[in-house]
Amino acid sequence: MPAVDLVTCSPTYWRAYARGYEDGCARGYQLAVAAVEAADQAMWAECSRQVRARANSASYAQLCDRRGEPERAERARQHAHRLGLAS
Repeated sequence: MPAVDLVTCSPTYWRAYARGYEDGCARGYQLAVAAVEAADQAMWAECSRQVRARANSASYAQLCDRRGEPERAERARQHAHRLGLAS
């Protein structure tokens, strides 16, 4: 297809060209938004998986008890209580 001089072309052709350009830009924007949303959803799914894994693991106080450090375990429990993480 030969190049078209957009300065001297008919108004109808110019509007059709502009409409095609605008539609292409809008579609590109839609694709970019969909890609970002998909990446965001994947990132939050991974984050959620990691949080659940850590929430179901032993607390620091429990690990201190296992290592035979009851004083440190008690301090960890008091700290968790101060932060509202334990009742």
